[in-house]
Amino acid sequence: MCRVCNHAEGVIKPDIVFFGEDLSEEFHTRMAEDRSKVDLFVVIGSSLKVQPVARIPYSISSDVPQILINRESLPNYTPDIELLGNCDDIVAQLALALGPSYTNIFNKGLNFQLFFFAV
Repeated sequence: MCRVCNHAEGVIKPDIVFFGEDLSEEFHTRMAEDRSKVDLFVVIGSSLKVQPVARIPYSISSDVPQILINRESLPNYTPDIELLGNCDDIVAQLALALGPSYTNIFNKGLNFQLFFFAV
């Protein structure tokens, strides 16, 4: 059932790409456009094993800083900064460190709060 109108009119599919599905043409177009504009690249919670996404870190300029936020290091990827642990916890810590203007983004319209905790 649709939560908005309570009518069952078809299959509801999340706006994600499932394993084995092709990426949209929009992905490839935006990659070509954005590659030269990026000034920071952040990988969050990925093994970087699935193509073509796994090629992204290697397709941007080598002078663009790269950050990995992940549970573990990746054997074939060497970012400039590696933050290892629970991704949600690390991103929450980063938001807290950046201050209220960033923590407010997390709290706006959402049913959770950010709390400080030792990592």
